[in-house]
Amino acid sequence: MIQVTGTYHRTFRFPADLNTSFHYFRDIPHILGLIPHITLLQSSPAQHYRMLYHTTELGLYQVKIYCDLRAEVDEQTRTLRIHSQQNGFAPVKTGVSMYGLTGLGEYSSLSTFREAGEQTEIDYQLRLHFGVPAPLALRLLPRGALESLASSIANQRIVEIAEGFIRRSIQDFEEARA
Repeated sequence: MIQVTGTYHRTFRFPADLNTSFHYFRDIPHILGLIPHITLLQSSPAQHYRMLYHTTELGLYQVKIYCDLRAEVDEQTRTLRIHSQQNGFAPVKTGVSMYGLTGLGEYSSLSTFREAGEQTEIDYQLRLHFGVPAPLALRLLPRGALESLASSIANQRIVEIAEGFIRRSIQDFEEARA
């Protein structure tokens, strides 16, 4: 079994006042659509979501990780929290093949919004975790090498996901405002 965890934390400036920024990020389906490698598959009126993290690694291995989520918006503290929670969606069939894997993972993000003059400062934390059997073609690697490879890929992807999300959300907001 490969255990993979990627975490990221960054504070960035968003080009709008606090109320406008917080309102923009509250549109969870829209915001999830701005995250690289993430596809929103299902949503419910109760702020429950199923998303799919899908990528091709090493030019060959298809990785598909489903995450069932719940979003919580706190107007008082100006925080937006998205975390894993079973939602009653159909079970995910996990599996491994010669060139890929499918599983259920855990996703969480916490965004805290603070006034910064005419802009908003957003403290953004992201975590993605999953445990899956090693793809058949990689089972020949020594355990340490396999875990090191998985960790390296996870760290690279989490930075790509977070930085891409920040960049895309600012660009999307500015395009909508123009």
